Amino acid sequence: MLRVYDKLEEMIAKRDAEKLAAMKARRWGGLPEDATRVEWELGRGWLKQHGIDTVEDYFRKRGSLVRKLCHDWFRLTDGPVNREQNHQSRARVLPLWRDVQRALGDWAGKPTLPLEPLPSGQVTAIDLGKQMVGCMRRAALLERVELPTLDDACFYGDRLFYRVVLLDPKWLEKYRRELAQQPGFETKEVDDDALE
Repeated sequence: MLRVYDKLEEMIAKRDAEKLAAMKARRWGGLPEDATRVEWELGRGWLKQHGIDTVEDYFRKRGSLVRKLCHDWFRLTDGPVNREQNHQSRARVLPLWRDVQRALGDWAGKPTLPLEPLPSGQVTAIDLGKQMVGCMRRAALLERVELPTLDDACFYGDRLFYRVVLLDPKWLEKYRRELAQQPGFETKEVDDDALE
């Protein structure tokens, strides 16, 4: 999501004199005529699709990210854009937006690394089990169930599983159908030692 707004107008409307004073002293160096702010809100999924998973990734790829956001993903033009003949790239960029591109480019650095999607890792049964335990913990908190021991937690998880499965009488049938579709899949008994 992209937000473009006047931060000065927002500060004045909030009537927070202390924060306004801090902005004047530390950010603006006085009271500006206007203070246009350009912000992007990017979700984790979008960032991972563009090769950014860690803070280190962000700092290494910040120049490329800013280039994509300011030039490729969004830009303000100096006139109408001819979309009918796919000539969007020919539209002149609004001088004010050029200033935004330049300022953010100076701050972020040159685009040096590609924004390629991160490879998706193979999900294991343990990964799914961890997710299941996290969901069970959240369910216990929602229901305000006290779980003083691991045995209590296992019993609660077992009961929760049955409650959910009973809501979907075809659960076992769906599972067996999906199991049969797995190529070269051999069924095996649950090994308690493998769970430790």
